[in-house]
This record gives sequence, C-alpha cells and structure tokens, in this order.
Amino acid sequence: MTVRHIQSCLCRTLLVAGAITVIGTVTPSPAHATEELSITFSKGELLQLISAMYVKGKDKELGAYFQKAFPLAARYGYTPLIQFHVTEVIAGTYQPEGFIGLYKWPSQADAERFAHDPQWAPIEATRPEVFRELRISTVVLDDDLKMTFKDGHVYEVQVLWLSNDHRDNYNRYKQAMQATLDQVGGRVIARLSGGQYESAQPWPHQPDQIVILEWPDANARAAYLNSEAFQQQKHLLYSGVANAESFLTKATPYGSSR
Repeated sequence: MTVRHIQSCLCRTLLVAGAITVIGTVTPSPAHATEELSITFSKGELLQLISAMYVKGKDKELGAYFQKAFPLAARYGYTPLIQFHVTEVIAGTYQPEGFIGLYKWPSQADAERFAHDPQWAPIEATRPEVFRELRISTVVLDDDLKMTFKDGHVYEVQVLWLSNDHRDNYNRYKQAMQATLDQVGGRVIARLSGGQYESAQPWPHQPDQIVILEWPDANARAAYLNSEAFQQQKHLLYSGVANAESFLTKATPYGSSR
C-alpha cells in the first residue's frame, strides 16, 4: 500500500466519519454550483491546517493511525474541509507530502474533550513511528469567516515568520501592494495569526502569520511579481519577513476527483 493509496483511503474515512457535520458547512455557490465552493466558519470555531512528511516503509502503520484517529475526532465534531494539493514549493525547504489539509473543530471545548479522550493518548503515541514531520496550526476565530474557492484557480499558502526588528515593513508592503493585487485579480482568502502550533521537529517555531492567497492562474501571480509596484515595494517584504515557506496548490474538497 502506497502513501498515495493511504491518502485516498483517508479521504474516504474522513468523509464517512464527518458526513453529518460537513453538510451545511461546505456548500457549492448557487450561481456556480460546479465552479465555486464556500467554507463558513463561525466565531469561536477552530480552524486547523495540517501538513506532514511520512516515515518511509510505514504505510501500514500510517493507515492504521488514520483509521483510528479521524473517526475518533469526528465524534467531537472534527470536520475535514479542503485539501490544498501542493503543486510547487515556492519558498523554503519543507516539502509536505500530498496536501495541506484544512479542518474545523466546533469549539475549543470540543477539541479539548477529544484530547482528553482515553482512546486518543495511545493513538497519538504512534505519531513518531509514522511521521517524519507533522505540523498543526490551530486558530480560534475571533470573527465569522467565509472562504470561497474557485475551480481552476491557483491557491498560495504562505507561512511567515516576521522580522523582530522590521516587522512593520511587512504591513507597509501589504498596504502598498493591495491595489496591484486587486488589478491582477488576486485576493486574500484568509490571514491567520496566533493560536497554537505543533511540530514534530524543534524547528521551526510558531509562525507569525499564515496567509491563503487566490490567483486566477499562474500568469496573474507572475504579473503581480513583475509589476512596477512590486519592484518598488519588495524591499519592505524582504526586510519585514525573516523567513517564509510558500506553496502553490490546487484546492479541492475532501474526496473530490476534480
């Protein structure tokens, strides 16, 4: 059994385990039922992004982990939403395998009840056996959040560690480049900060921001980077961000074949 096959099995497991909670949370846009997908979070819900690298030769054990962990989490309302299939690593050396997953917990209390379920501890203890790296970012949302994903568009997931001395430059860069982002058809789907961060490795520490950007296509992103405005403002980006990881992805709902 290959890792790709395990991921396919995971999709089916998640869909079965989370079917009740997914309904009404992930909905096609009425106007473009086959082209758009809307994800809605309410204030107080937890948004979670997970990526991983797997231990080679442990496919059976990895499959067993998934088959135990996710149905248990689903009992507490854990919902799989979106797979960001990584097509290109733009920045950084981290190369998550397969996809970056977007998930939801109904509340902090539900997540804590799951964490204290006596069945979870022995499952969690097997993580070092199957994951070379496992990164989990969990953010409690202070406001409602709606994200709309469009079929055929490109989604960039940026993980940012800001400069201790010049982090304000990043804010200046964002403000200066907003008009150009609008002109090329790009938009920020979500900008996340704070929350909890878990990693199997001691580095990196918790990022300062995770940004999900939408581009109509790769040419739009190239037009943004080649614009006169970016050439004038990129020094603010480079001085304001100390370290970054960036991934170009295709976003699909769990279990989708598109």
